[in-house]
Amino acid sequence: MRFDYEPSRKLKNYLSKIQNETGRKIVFERTNRIRSNMAFRHHPNYVLVGIASTFDMKHDISRTERSIAHEVTHGFLIYRKGYCHPVFKRSATHNEKGYVDVLWTTSTDIAVNKIVHEEGFPLFSPVYIGEVKKETNSLRKGEDHYRMFSYDPLLRDRFMVSRYILAWGSLKYFSLEPSVHQTIEEFLKTFAEKCLKQFEMASQVRTIFLQNDIFTAEGHNNVMKGLVKLWGLEDLVELKTEEKP
Repeated sequence: MRFDYEPSRKLKNYLSKIQNETGRKIVFERTNRIRSNMAFRHHPNYVLVGIASTFDMKHDISRTERSIAHEVTHGFLIYRKGYCHPVFKRSATHNEKGYVDVLWTTSTDIAVNKIVHEEGFPLFSPVYIGEVKKETNSLRKGEDHYRMFSYDPLLRDRFMVSRYILAWGSLKYFSLEPSVHQTIEEFLKTFAEKCLKQFEMASQVRTIFLQNDIFTAEGHNNVMKGLVKLWGLEDLVELKTEEKP
């Protein structure tokens, strides 16, 4: 494992734990082929994390370490806990890959955040609450805060759903500081008032969550199956479960 900075002992210990429990080496790869600063990428042999070529790991160490812990935890859930992941059945367009990225985020990030927090890292990225406030303000003003995410309306709608579900799940499953709770609660209320179409979509996803325990492999896999069916992705992906070490 190579870093552009000296990682904390806490992060080093957590990475060692992930490697020991998954039986896989953690590999970091600089790349131009991811949408965000970091992203877990499935690999047959490693726990692979892509890091955007432009991302400065030293700029905000707290954010960097939390992001690293978050991404390797995706690998922990797949390679140690039996959480399924989507595999393409055929060649996918740029937008179709986006659909699957959002599917993955929506179904998995709440469980990842729980583990990351239990390991002593922040529950949220340092920029999350600030971004939620911006979203709330934009929605109140009738501005399209999400227009730059994608020019594809369906992909943008599903991304908005993922933002709602992460916020809703944070209130439902975690004990938050009063100010953070209020910020997220205001976002959910504003979203429901201003984004009627997307709120209806999010309500369908929320129902699937409430029918399952997202913090178990069986519950997560049922959520994933439900979302694949709800979003009509059966011809695009199949759900694969890896053998545990």
